[in-house]
Amino acid sequence: MTNQEAMEAGLIYNPGEADIMDTQLMAMEKLYDFNQTRPGELSKRNVLLHDMLAECGDGCYVEPPLYANWGGSHVYFGEKVYANFGLTLVDDARIYVGDRVLFGPHVTLATASHPIWPTPRDEGWQFNKEIHIGNNVWIGAGAVVCPGVCIGDNTVIGAGSIVTKDIPANVVAVGNPCRVLRPISEHDREYFYKDEKIDWQLIKALQGTAEEEGAEEAEEEPEATNIPAMAESECDEENVAKEVSDAGCVKDVVCDGHPWWESAVFYQIYPLGMCGAPFENDGKQESRILKVLNYVEHLKKMKVNAVYFSPLFESDTHGYNTRDYRKIDTRLGTNEDFIQVVDALHKAGIRVILDGVFNHVGRGFFGFVDVLNHRENSSYRDWFHIDFNGNNGYQDGLWYEGWEGNYDLVKLNLQNPAVCDYLMESVKYWIDTFGIDGLRLDVAYMVDREFLKRLRRETREWKEDFFLAGEMIGGDYREIMNDAMCHSVTNYECRKGIFSAINSNNLFEIVHSLLRQFGTDAWCLYRDYHLISFVDNHDVSRIATVLEDKRNLPIAYGFVFGQPGIPMVYYGSEWGVEGDKANGDPSLRIPIDHPQWNELTDVIAAMAKAHRESPALSYGDFKSLFLENRHCLFQRQFENDRVLVAVNLEDGDYTIHTDFGAGRGRDLITNQWYDFGGGLCVPGHSVLFLHIED
Repeated sequence: MTNQEAMEAGLIYNPGEADIMDTQLMAMEKLYDFNQTRPGELSKRNVLLHDMLAECGDGCYVEPPLYANWGGSHVYFGEKVYANFGLTLVDDARIYVGDRVLFGPHVTLATASHPIWPTPRDEGWQFNKEIHIGNNVWIGAGAVVCPGVCIGDNTVIGAGSIVTKDIPANVVAVGNPCRVLRPISEHDREYFYKDEKIDWQLIKALQGTAEEEGAEEAEEEPEATNIPAMAESECDEENVAKEVSDAGCVKDVVCDGHPWWESAVFYQIYPLGMCGAPFENDGKQESRILKVLNYVEHLKKMKVNAVYFSPLFESDTHGYNTRDYRKIDTRLGTNEDFIQVVDALHKAGIRVILDGVFNHVGRGFFGFVDVLNHRENSSYRDWFHIDFNGNNGYQDGLWYEGWEGNYDLVKLNLQNPAVCDYLMESVKYWIDTFGIDGLRLDVAYMVDREFLKRLRRETREWKEDFFLAGEMIGGDYREIMNDAMCHSVTNYECRKGIFSAINSNNLFEIVHSLLRQFGTDAWCLYRDYHLISFVDNHDVSRIATVLEDKRNLPIAYGFVFGQPGIPMVYYGSEWGVEGDKANGDPSLRIPIDHPQWNELTDVIAAMAKAHRESPALSYGDFKSLFLENRHCLFQRQFENDRVLVAVNLEDGDYTIHTDFGAGRGRDLITNQWYDFGGGLCVPGHSVLFLHIED
């Protein structure tokens, strides 16, 4: 067998043989001519394209430059194929492309590969596997299709995807590695972008096919592409992607039936503190919020893809005593400044969550100021819980309910429809003006339940994948975390369990909470939910202060990212900033103009990457495999994806002996392999995320 025959058979061969190189050179000459055509030489370009490719159907168009190992001589195009600039065809094997296929800029179809073992690779040996792309496929900008891959009819591949395995027909798929996000559904027949509907009558008119007498008839679409009808459950609004950009990049999607937040990594910023605003609102406008732009690259490097901003609307002091729900705090800048921040975060692939403070307002809130001025004659008197025969700590000559007796925080009457309407209109304004992606609801455990239900209903109508998380300190989280109210809540139980278990060398405490919440038994409380996992925030002492042994900081974050839930990191804590609640809240909310990076940040970034890329860590169930005071091993598993999380609180190494169900695993934090044959040796004061790759 010759090298040429081995090449055509998909076997390993040496591409440096003279006959192969001579044939390849002739094909490349034609490609050179094609790429030198002028923009107006379309006919010449079309002739060259048909001459270059093995087959080329009618209506095909390729924007130069085109790159191809064999000048396209092993490429078979169907009809009406369009390729944007920079299509790369590593066509050492045949590439079959169906009819009406769209390629975004800089797509690569690579049929060639090399042995993993270095010796034959060093000597230049390679092998090739055919690529097959069905009809009506759209492959977004920058995507790479690897050797041997088949992509089914009508499928959309998101921009930047690395397609390593076959993708079925009639789906949207994206990622590295590329995975199916959802089926193409009836929703896509109706909408082309967010809530903008496809006007089939307009399309017909623009095509010149609409008859004058039918101009005012009802919207009518042409015969549909052959996409299987979807079951009603498959087309439910919870399972529909929001948008596909012009580049083919899928955004705001549900991944394999999971909403975006279940695989997200959150980062909390307290803007008034981080940006260095004075505690009292002095009325002096300064665009401090733009300091957040200093963090964008830092967040990308940390693999963060959602930022939660504590209050940033006009307030009396700390943000939770709101004056104006429609205006960014003067101390932080203007609405236009915040739009700039949100745009920068969105361009970086980072969603934006705001603090929804709906239980109470500040004394400077316009409605309460009107009550103080006009008393019983105020049109806002029923917006609050007021007794005009009483008094309060400010000696206003009237009593009003404050949050937990605090007269700085005036409790709103959320059973008054006018109040609810005003707040709903404010949220709609935030979505329309800033493009926010969700809310964290302050003291949600106190907020009227009917208001929460309305908020869930209406935000879903305005933005289908809008996220709602509620602040819960204790009690049964399901009171507000359910299908009618919040998607998630803050997991304070496990926050306390993490640092307490570590400081007391008693891992039974945290594992007990995890089993109680997420265990495999039917009675476990929150198996079907994704709670927000954290170790500190703007209300509690920072974890670097709370932990008695700083060597255990990676372990604390190992629980945050390893347990079921949505991990969240508080600004500055990723490099070990300290702060003690005993010194007052401002000590927890210090100004930091520029982020820092150290070994702890490296570890947290690796954990964040693992959480986002591993279905087991994002969606998997929880099972305890080994537990002692200072050592534990638990498993996260989703379908065939398994991760073992191992913890050792001791100074020295410790070997865990149990049934691992595998021979070895790769630590997703350090990329080091660990063999389980003689037990698992866990280094002192460390945590491992062992991905089972048998």
